[in-house]
Amino acid sequence: MHTPHVVTAPHILYLGTPVVLVSTVNENGTPNLTVEAPRALECPLQFEAVVAAAHGMGEDSDALRGVLSLIEVRVTRVHVHPDLLMEGHANRIDPDKWMPLIMSFQKFYGLSGQVHASRLSDIQEHAYEPLAKL
Repeated sequence: MHTPHVVTAPHILYLGTPVVLVSTVNENGTPNLTVEAPRALECPLQFEAVVAAAHGMGEDSDALRGVLSLIEVRVTRVHVHPDLLMEGHANRIDPDKWMPLIMSFQKFYGLSGQVHASRLSDIQEHAYEPLAKL
């Protein structure tokens, strides 16, 4: 895949609470620090990660046991479009250039307001009730 991204190693990996696109590949049993999962060219900041641990959520509830998992990952490589890097720094994301898409209460927002509707907002809020019992 031809990409304008470069590999970087930022010291801070928390980017707020952006909407993320997850792409995976199955384990093949060989040791490797990179994941090499398919990436979306349009996504300006991408993390490769390996699963460090999986934690069951709601295990004390018959309705939720085995339904939800929290996946803990270890970032192994960061791909970034060079336009997001801080001037003069190969390993720093410029927060003034990073304009993430953020989901807040089922709607998509940018840093200056609502961007567009989400199909998730078509889901009736009461459908999330079992999650409130966690």
